[in-house]
Amino acid sequence: MHALVALCADADAAPEARGHDDRRGFTPSHAPFDGAGGGVLDARATMGDFHASFRFAAQEAGASRVHGDWRSARRSIASRVLVSTPDHSAPEAPKKPRSRRFFYVRVGVLLAILAGVLLWGWRDVRSRRARNAWDHTLTVAILLVRLEPIDDVAIAALRKQLPALEDRLSAELARYRPGAPHPFRFELKDPVDGTAPPPAPASDGPVDLAKYAYALDSYVGDVDKRAGLDASLYDVRIYVSLRRPRQAEVTLAEGRSQQGGRIGIVEVELDTDAEGAHLPLVVVAHELMHTLGATDKYDASGRTLVPLGLAEPDRVPVFPQRYAEVMARNRPISATVEKVPESFAQIAVGPVTAREIRWTTR
Repeated sequence: MHALVALCADADAAPEARGHDDRRGFTPSHAPFDGAGGGVLDARATMGDFHASFRFAAQEAGASRVHGDWRSARRSIASRVLVSTPDHSAPEAPKKPRSRRFFYVRVGVLLAILAGVLLWGWRDVRSRRARNAWDHTLTVAILLVRLEPIDDVAIAALRKQLPALEDRLSAELARYRPGAPHPFRFELKDPVDGTAPPPAPASDGPVDLAKYAYALDSYVGDVDKRAGLDASLYDVRIYVSLRRPRQAEVTLAEGRSQQGGRIGIVEVELDTDAEGAHLPLVVVAHELMHTLGATDKYDASGRTLVPLGLAEPDRVPVFPQRYAEVMARNRPISATVEKVPESFAQIAVGPVTAREIRWTTR
């Protein structure tokens, strides 16, 4: 239809008039074929408007045909149709701005969420610091995760020695705070079977530490669920991953913990004949102290730092030391020789560690 009208309008026009018609204010030879979809004959014009304009123009042109003026009739039809077609290329009216009420509601919700997170963080930090007041006994859950079959005798030996560890740490607190309540009450949970060792950070970079925090949270959450543990009931949780020893009758243990946090990780190669069962619990005590703010007292090679890592730094002579400091690994016998503690009676909390966990302020 567009092409038909354009041809009618253009058929008898003079060559010099085809470019522009000052009487009508449009360009008939180009407007109907606007490639962008605009122009005079916009594709968005309704067919009703087009037909109405065409009929009116044809009726008016009928008189001219009667008088034999066919050129005038064709031009009249084309101009009526083209001029009467509405121009839909005009810009739309600007939309009304969004209601400011919605903006305020959204900001209010975000601020409420932020306030909730800050309140939770403040309460968590406050409750963790309250542990160092030592005016009540801290409840510590010890969860065993078997990565390999472990002799029940070895697990029973761990359970049997826990009261001795409680008594030893209680005696150490009494040296700094006479009359203070027992510092810890340990609860050893029944072992659960695991399929993978606990996660470890790939590096100290912020991205790797963030990944480790997420992986650790998933790991302890899974163990808690399978052990039926309500984490909110405990001040500290220590997760002990158990394997059989790679060497006969040798017990190896190592760990890592959240400094000042609530979670400690211990990995143990547990002796199947129950000998050396105290050593994994010494590592448990070490990681427990980390969660309360204590720092390591040994160097990169594992040797005790002097004098920071000595349980009795003022002893004369300094060596041999009678005790292994709980945040060190061994008991220094001389400046070059150290031995693994043989029982809980050979571990102690030195003055530096006591200050870090606020057993003393001196």
